Amino acid sequence: MNTYSAIRPSNGAIRRLWFEAADDAEARATAAACGAGLEGPSATPGNATAAPVSFNLAETQRLLGGVSRTTIYRDVARGRLTRVPGLRRVLVTYESIQRRVSGSGRG
Repeated sequence: MNTYSAIRPSNGAIRRLWFEAADDAEARATAAACGAGLEGPSATPGNATAAPVSFNLAETQRLLGGVSRTTIYRDVARGRLTRVPGLRRVLVTYESIQRRVSGSGRG
């Protein structure tokens, strides 16, 4: 068994989960069953890596409850979500996702 960590929105904040799984496929299935995004292997909960600073479109969609890409683009344009500047691809900051999940987003 290996220890894995995952993150998911809960009660207006983003929470980290730790669990054991036999392999990566089982870890992905377990994370999906919990409505969480798999971060990857983790030595122990105390040694887990920090949450990512930003998320791609697919992960942002999942963290926000399956909203559409259009909704994410609209929220970025309105200032409700913050895009990492200077990149061709869309990466949304962790802080803005957490702010939106908690309901205290601007706009």
